[in-house]
Formats: sequence, structure tokens, C-alpha cells
Amino acid sequence: MGALVSNGRAHVNGRTQASGLMAAGGMAAVDGLSVANGADTAGCQTQEAITLASLLARRQVWQWRVAPQPVAGIATGIRALDAVLPMGGWPAAALSELLVPVWGLTELQLLWPVLARLSRAGGRVVLVAPPFVPFAGAWQRAGVDLSRLVVIGAAGASGAADALWAFEQCLRSGSCAAVVGWLAGADHAALRRLQVAADHGQCLALAMRPARHAAQPSPAALRLQLRPDGCVQVLKCRGGPVPAQPVALAAHERTLPWGGFSSGHGVACGQHVAENDAATATATATASAIATATAAATPSAGTPAPLAMRC
Repeated sequence: MGALVSNGRAHVNGRTQASGLMAAGGMAAVDGLSVANGADTAGCQTQEAITLASLLARRQVWQWRVAPQPVAGIATGIRALDAVLPMGGWPAAALSELLVPVWGLTELQLLWPVLARLSRAGGRVVLVAPPFVPFAGAWQRAGVDLSRLVVIGAAGASGAADALWAFEQCLRSGSCAAVVGWLAGADHAALRRLQVAADHGQCLALAMRPARHAAQPSPAALRLQLRPDGCVQVLKCRGGPVPAQPVALAAHERTLPWGGFSSGHGVACGQHVAENDAATATATATASAIATATAAATPSAGTPAPLAMRC
């Protein structure tokens, strides 16, 4: 092309260009654009300059941004556990997993502090498909407001599917402070739906699963595994590194197996479950509210019908 730069001005093909035109090594740059030898630069002055904003709009440049700070969690009520969790407790509006070797080991001791605090603050707490009938006396002594407690049972051949459906609908309803579900079988896709539903309904979601699923990947924000020795191992925690050492629970945070549940014979911890009957009326009164909240999500063909609620 041939370009001559003199006194801040360039001569290209007999034309005088502005000082923004530079020639070096057979290339000319006009308004920030490179032009090869032989190219016609007559129309270069009318081209718009390439700005950072235009490059970002075309997604040709990656822009680094500071990651948002994680939202503070909901305290578990167990100081040793809160101290090692990055968010200081259960992740808010997210799914947490509690992996248990045997139902009724110590999982309720981990759940009762936060459930009691939320229920006393007026929040609704829902239990989905518990393995045994909750023992009202134990829950009441733990500080849980029974008038804010709703239990959804799921049994039969479709029990697992019913439990997942009820769990997801309660989370999405936006009328629950916390939903606890005992899930014997739930794949990654089902857990992902629960995570999205918890974020949508701004609800604390706690999934109780058998310990055999510990090696499987999960979308849960927090994964805890209960050990037979009474310790809690953190397997995954969003927002920080996983603690290397397990957390030992204090003596008052442990219980005998099946504590907080009634056995099939109607007796638990040496006490009759007649107290359950006394609490049934108050807990059932709140069942209509949760049913109304989930009525908006009308099940389609093949979707399990709303489940009966009991306490």
C-alpha cells in the first residue's frame, strides 16, 4: 500500500490521513483497525472506533468481576459445627444433605435446634415421609412448636415418588420455613429439582438419605455424614474448604436410637405415644394451610395426588 508518516500526518495512496493512521511493516492502522497492504482505506475514516464496550457486547473480551459474598447461613445451634462451616450454619434457601447409617441415630439432635428456632418464630416446619411416627413429647421438649409442625406420610409402592413430589411442592410454595424429607431413593436429577425449589421458595431444605449415597455426587450445598461414634463428617460445603477432621457432638447432642420417634408398637423411650394424640389436633389445623399453598401446583396426568397429612 505504501504509507509515509511525516509530522504527525500520513500519506496513503496520495491522500493525507489523520495522525491516527500509522504504517509499520507493511500494515496501516486507521482508527484502531489494521489494514493490509493493498487495501483501500478511502472509507476507513467513516468506520466507528472499536471500544471496550463494543468488545464486551460481542463477548470477545472476558471481564473479571468480584464474586458475590455468600449469604450468611442459618446457625445449626451446635457451636462446634457452626465454627467449621463456611456460612456459619445451614445454607439458607438451599438443599442440605444429612447421610445417616441408621434412621434415628442422631439426626434429630442436629435438626431440633434450628427447627425449634424457626417454629417459635412462626415459621412452618414440614416433615416428609419420616420413617417412624414423630414422638410429640420429645419434639416438644426440644423446643419445637407443635402447632407449626406438619407431617406428610408417604407409603405404598409409589411412596418414594410421592415423597419427592411433596418435598418439592412444599419447598416451592413459599409458605414453609424448613422442610425435612427422608429420601430412601433420589437420583441426581431429583436432588437438583429440590435445590432449585429451595431457592425458589427461599426455604431451608434438609434431605435425610442413607449413608450408602455418600460417594455419589450431589448438587446439595452442604453434605454431612453421621458416624456411629457420634461424630459428624463434613463431605461438602459451599463457600469454603471441607474440614479435614470430623466434628464431635457433645454428650447432650446425642441420643439413643429411635429417640424422637415412636415405634410401631406405639411406645418410644419408655413413654406412651398418647401425647401424639393430644398434639394431632393442633398440627392437623395447619395442614389445610400447606394444602392451600400447594394447590396452585395442580398435578398433571400421572403426577401423584396431594398426600394426606398426619401427626
